[in-house]
Amino acid sequence: MQPDKKCSAIAFDSNVLLAIERKKADVFSMARGIFGGKAEFAITKQVREEMESLKLKGKAMERAVKVAFIALEKEQVKVLKTGAKTADLSLVEAASRGYCIATNDIALRKRIKEFGVAIIYLSRDRFLKVAW
Repeated sequence: MQPDKKCSAIAFDSNVLLAIERKKADVFSMARGIFGGKAEFAITKQVREEMESLKLKGKAMERAVKVAFIALEKEQVKVLKTGAKTADLSLVEAASRGYCIATNDIALRKRIKEFGVAIIYLSRDRFLKVAW
């Protein structure tokens, strides 16, 4: 199903990327399906750093991060530089630049809504949903 609006670039939050392993969700293929295969994928430097620190939280998390990094490399995901101090603030900055944001963080989704970009999230049934 195609959304009414366009989304040429999507920045991913760590919680969506970790679902690649944890929920066996192919988030990149689903995003391509929703947006017609033309969206550029990105993460912020801060999201990457957050994921690096998550590797230290046990074997299951380490594996989820490793699988996410492999997928990021395979998809040739661009790393955005922002001036933000945290991963969440970096995604807010990306939204202000026009990036659609993929996150399951409800508080972050509320903050991003004001920018009028697509907010992509993983539903309980492991499918990406889009809110505008």
